[in-house]
Amino acid sequence: MPRSEWRPWVLLGVFSLLLFLISAATFSSLGVVLPAMVAEQEWSWAQAGLGFTLLGACCGGSAWFPPMVIRRFGVRAALLLGTAVMALGFVCLYLTQSVWIYFLGTALCGVAYQLMALIPGTHVLAAVFQKRAMAFGLYFTLGGLGGVAGPWMALGVMEATGGEWRPFWALQAVAALGIGVLCSLLIPSSAWLKTSSEKIDAAVKADAEAAAAAPTPAPLAVYRT
Repeated sequence: MPRSEWRPWVLLGVFSLLLFLISAATFSSLGVVLPAMVAEQEWSWAQAGLGFTLLGACCGGSAWFPPMVIRRFGVRAALLLGTAVMALGFVCLYLTQSVWIYFLGTALCGVAYQLMALIPGTHVLAAVFQKRAMAFGLYFTLGGLGGVAGPWMALGVMEATGGEWRPFWALQAVAALGIGVLCSLLIPSSAWLKTSSEKIDAAVKADAEAAAAAPTPAPLAVYRT
C-alpha cells in the first residue's frame, strides 16, 4: 500500500490512542483516585470538588488557545506544548502536598486536554481524510472509550501498589510524554497538511457539484399519467 494511503490511518490510530489516554487519565480516573487523595491529605470534599471544577473550566476556557498556536507555529508545536503541559500537570498531582498543588495540576491538565489532542487531532484528520465524518466518528469513539477504561486503569494501578495513588499519576505523566512525542513525530509538515487539505476540499466540492448536477428522478405522478 502506498504511503499516501496508509498515512491517514496511522494518524487516526495514534491520535485516537492519545485521546483515549488523556480521557482515561483525567476526567474519568480523577474521581476514582480522589477519595484516596482526600483521605491522605485531609481535604474537605469542597476542596476536592473545586479541583474537578478547575479541570473542566480550564478545558473549556482554553479552547481559543490551540487554534492560535496552530496558526502561528503549526500543529506539531501545539501538540508538543500540550504534551509538556499535560505531563507537568500529572507531575503536580504526583507531588501533591497541599491543595494548591492539586489545583495547579488539575488546571494544567485541563488546558493541555485541548492542546494535546482534541483540536490538533481534528485539524490533522480533517486535512488527511476525504470522508471526514467517518474519521471523526472513529476518532471520538475510540478516544471516548478512555472514559470507560480510566477507572479500571486507576483501580488496577492502586491495587498493584497497595492502595497508593501517586504511582498512578507518575505512570500517566510517562505515558503522556511517550505518546505525545510519538504523535508529534508522525505529524506531516504544515505545508504538506495545507496542500492535502486543499486537495481534499477540492475533491469534496467536485463531488457535491456532481451530485447537484445529477438528473432528478421524475415524480411518480408522471409514470401514473
